[in-house]
Amino acid sequence: MPKNDKLIHFFGDRFHKNVFLVCLIASVGLIIASFVTPPLWIIDGSVLAATGELFGFAALGEVAAAIERGHSATISHGNTQIEIKQPEDEVQLSKEQHEEEEEN
Repeated sequence: MPKNDKLIHFFGDRFHKNVFLVCLIASVGLIIASFVTPPLWIIDGSVLAATGELFGFAALGEVAAAIERGHSATISHGNTQIEIKQPEDEVQLSKEQHEEEEEN
């Protein structure tokens, strides 16, 4: 499987990929802006909290994409845990594809 296909398989359709990338760019922008605005060279705790929330929304977008692809998902709140599982038949197919790639 080419690298581009792996990214498409991971991100799902275009909407989920765009949600993830917008959250990523906004988070990096917040951190850089906080780093260079007064007080210089200090990242405020509120910026770190906002970055965490943005990545939380990105993670929820990826969970939605995984559910659309037929995976099962479990979300816990205490100490935050997100688990996405592939159906057993897909896991077996993925292992076989990986073995074929190693042979080539």
